[in-house]
Amino acid sequence: MAPFFRYANYDALSLFVKVSITSYYKASNIYTFSVEFRHSAYEASTTIRISLSERSDIESVFSIFDSIEEKYRIDASTNKNTANATKTLYSIERPLLSCNVDKRLLSDIENYLIRKAKFLEQLDSETTWKYRLTINDKYGTEDLPSIENFKFSHFPDDTRSITSVVGSLGNEISLRFNLDKDFSLLKIAVKSENSRQIVEGIAAEIFQLLNSYKTNNGFFHPPLVIGFLIDFAALAFFFLAIIFSLSKSLEASTAFSLAGFILLGYILFKKMKPYTTFDTRQNQNRERWNSWLIFASAEFILFTFLGGLILKILFGF
Repeated sequence: MAPFFRYANYDALSLFVKVSITSYYKASNIYTFSVEFRHSAYEASTTIRISLSERSDIESVFSIFDSIEEKYRIDASTNKNTANATKTLYSIERPLLSCNVDKRLLSDIENYLIRKAKFLEQLDSETTWKYRLTINDKYGTEDLPSIENFKFSHFPDDTRSITSVVGSLGNEISLRFNLDKDFSLLKIAVKSENSRQIVEGIAAEIFQLLNSYKTNNGFFHPPLVIGFLIDFAALAFFFLAIIFSLSKSLEASTAFSLAGFILLGYILFKKMKPYTTFDTRQNQNRERWNSWLIFASAEFILFTFLGGLILKILFGF
């Protein structure tokens, strides 16, 4: 017996469900019937196969889907309109991790975005996604089709931001790395079926990729309110240190001075360690100086303040 093929679309329970009744055939006196369920264009299908010895039993199973078809069948002429009606736009805007941005990171991001764009084009053949890279410094902005077109080994010393973006009309995936935390953003906007799941999945994959390039500089860039409280606390500690010094309370004065200098160091490191660092020669030299300064500051605090306090407690001078 020749294979028999049928295909139908259903819109049951407000879900777009494709039921593909692929074939039933006789082989060794056994009839096999298979059904493929596919909830969307990008989700994996679920296939059910039934094997029976009597054709009449297979026909009975077939009739179940015939009755469903009468109730939920989507006309071929309205298929396209139905698919378009289910598309929704979902967008997010989230702060990026503090990262060290070099050519290798941008290459990884570019490969990911292009691969994801091809996947999204399969969902909507009417859209064409294009990739571009933008490097901004104090002299201007350079637009590149790929990081491979940037021929220098390091970025300019005055690099302010680098944006990696792929998009089409009404759709975009953009990563903007900026020296300032408030402007280091991930933006995603996708119009498609199940757009929320697609966007959230892309965001999770991007943050997983960035984890390999994450730095600790974000520690020096707290939210605005916390930053204000730290500035205020530093001034308050120095003021209290002066007050207790005038009252000849050395222990309290030393303790408040130590706390003030620690917070002052934190404030200074916010300027020395931008939220995003770019792979420039200046930053490489600055990183070496920062390491030396951290060691020198720790040594100063340890031996000057703590040492003096210990001598005062133990020996009274």
